[in-house]
Amino acid sequence: MADRLIELDGVRLLWIGDDSDRALIQKIQERMTTPSQNCAGQNSWRRTQEIILEADLVITNDSAPLHLADELGRKVMAFFGPTDPAKYGPQRTPSGVLFRGVFCSPCERAQCRYQHECLREIRVDEAYQRAHELLESTDVRVPGEVLAVRLDRMGDMMLSYPAFAALKSHFERDRLTVLARPYTLDAAGRSGPVNDVIVYDYAKGGRHRSLKGYARLVREIRRRRFKAAFIFHPTFRSHLLCLAAGIPVRVGYRPGVPGLLTHTVTDLRSSGYQHESRNALDVARAYGVRSAGGHTAFRIYPEDRRRIDKLLGEAGLLTGERVAVLHPGSSSRSKCWPIDSFVRMGEMLIASYGVRIAIIGDGRHKRSDEEVAIRLGVAAVNLSGKTDMALTAALLERSLIFVSNDSGPAHLAAAVGTRVVSIFGRSEPGLGARRWKPMGETSAYVQGDSGCVVCTAEHCSIEFECLKQLTPEHVFEAVEGLMKDPPS
Repeated sequence: MADRLIELDGVRLLWIGDDSDRALIQKIQERMTTPSQNCAGQNSWRRTQEIILEADLVITNDSAPLHLADELGRKVMAFFGPTDPAKYGPQRTPSGVLFRGVFCSPCERAQCRYQHECLREIRVDEAYQRAHELLESTDVRVPGEVLAVRLDRMGDMMLSYPAFAALKSHFERDRLTVLARPYTLDAAGRSGPVNDVIVYDYAKGGRHRSLKGYARLVREIRRRRFKAAFIFHPTFRSHLLCLAAGIPVRVGYRPGVPGLLTHTVTDLRSSGYQHESRNALDVARAYGVRSAGGHTAFRIYPEDRRRIDKLLGEAGLLTGERVAVLHPGSSSRSKCWPIDSFVRMGEMLIASYGVRIAIIGDGRHKRSDEEVAIRLGVAAVNLSGKTDMALTAALLERSLIFVSNDSGPAHLAAAVGTRVVSIFGRSEPGLGARRWKPMGETSAYVQGDSGCVVCTAEHCSIEFECLKQLTPEHVFEAVEGLMKDPPS
């Protein structure tokens, strides 16, 4: 958080505290990449007051400097866990409180059998964004909160970015929080309009899987006092959660059970008559929210760029070498272009643009990813399973072009402004490019069509002929079309 404030907001950062804090601050400074000043143990109480009076923002745990800063009328961002911010929080600047409010907090106990989960769950992204907002804002009144619920996959989350922007524009004084699955946390939290993310982990072994865990989450959401919830992926689970949490306005696709939602829209997604981003906007419009226009980007921070540079260097890529990225995997084999075609695509990119090839994936298709890398030889590096979402975004940002199956990373590439060609086989309207193509002017797609009247997807009886008929030459035409114009 400190590195981001210094690098992105241009702040001069001072650490304060007593003698016992000095060693802890030094440990933090050793892990930082930017310079800061350690004043712990060096100032009298009067000098500490003078420093706080000069500060644009004071960031602290629940501590004496919090109350001093608040009494002196300075903006404060305070972290609360076991103690109660309603009792001990700042009175002049309440918008600066960061309090996760898990099921057991505030317990007001020093010892914790949950390893202070209430504090550990406050994410760096959330903390930085709140600090940035306070630095930029002159309005420190307590904002309301709006909840967006998207509990499906990474690509679906990213295609909701325009709807998130519309909600933020409509509820301009309120904070926008997204309820997401653990594996889409970054896809939600790195969207420009989003202020916070709540994770709903109901997979096998997840902490919200049991009835007790579900009740815990209901309690945590109820504490946030959301004024409205927008549910972009309709499930009985998410509808009931918002009702049980007492959210007064609940907007989504018309459910089978009456009374779960207060505002509804007809669910026509499977017809595929429009793009998924417009489907999400239709949910927002059911409450009178208007589109904000365009689509928002995925945030990449300086530490993400440093990490990908280090990883590429370890993989043998020299600084300044041009990179093209291939993604041979996907969530379904009905979306996977043949391995031979990906190898040929890599060879064509190398020959035409003099690039090195990076292969990415989540590790579930290690054999196919490794085969592509081996067949391309020394010109390729296999990063499959080695990059998280932030690292993948930083890699795509610096890449010349990205060629991918229909998958989440294709939407991530579009969100960071990289040229992306996405490959589609399934032609059924609700499954094809008309609904699922990447957004943006730097995106293109190719769609196979084997003439099937009905697409059976995973259970294809003709071995995915629609994908086989898309030759590397055909896909490369789309690549050349994008390469004529630089990304904006």
